[in-house]
Amino acid sequence: MATLDEVLERVSAQRGQIDSLAALTKGIKAKLDEVLAGGLSPAQQAKVDALFVELDKNTAAISKAVRANDDDPSNDDPVEMPPPNPAPEPQPEPVAEQAADPVAEEAKG
Repeated sequence: MATLDEVLERVSAQRGQIDSLAALTKGIKAKLDEVLAGGLSPAQQAKVDALFVELDKNTAAISKAVRANDDDPSNDDPVEMPPPNPAPEPQPEPVAEQAADPVAEEAKG
């Protein structure tokens, strides 16, 4: 059974790997940008785009794996909660003003 210190060490190592992966990705993109500054054919651009789609998927999978083994809630993705929507309280029906009784008005006057 792993001790708490061993678990923390492993989580830190994973974070280091993620940082390394991010640096590698940025470096690859910078080199591609430099090499390909002259422009790409549509076929070449499609291949580059496909590579970055796969890279994004891999990065997401790594992040998901790390989050699954990370007990620090500050590293969790924020959970989107729907806005509160309480049912409105019932409102009383407005009372219509009664028309004056012409007979009673006449008797008063």
